[in-house]
Amino acid sequence: MTSIIAVDFDGTIASYADGWEGWDVVGEPIPGALEFLKALHKAGHRIMIFSARARAPEGKKAIEEWIVEYGLDDIIEGVTHEKLPYFSLIVDDRAIRFEENFRDILKFILKFRDDYSPDKLKEYHGLSKKT
Repeated sequence: MTSIIAVDFDGTIASYADGWEGWDVVGEPIPGALEFLKALHKAGHRIMIFSARARAPEGKKAIEEWIVEYGLDDIIEGVTHEKLPYFSLIVDDRAIRFEENFRDILKFILKFRDDYSPDKLKEYHGLSKKT
């Protein structure tokens, strides 16, 4: 059975460095994102974009135009704002992986501040190297 991989848009495959600027304002591809999506497709996975931005018609349209602009319209099957039950995996820059570790997650959330940065989540998941 083919896996359906849901990939978040802002901050995951499209730059979100300047934060929210409107439904129709989208960033450039994050380095490596296009190659990542093409590799998933080549490996036989189906790809959906899963983004809160797609909740508004103009946001969904902006994502769809971005997909066409970067030549991904043959490999991305659709855009949704809904977490669908048939997604095998979700790739998202603001997620915390659950591994029956409520205590660790609670500790992380209670220390969480409004100065969110993806590096904090990378550190939590052991993905960043401490120098």
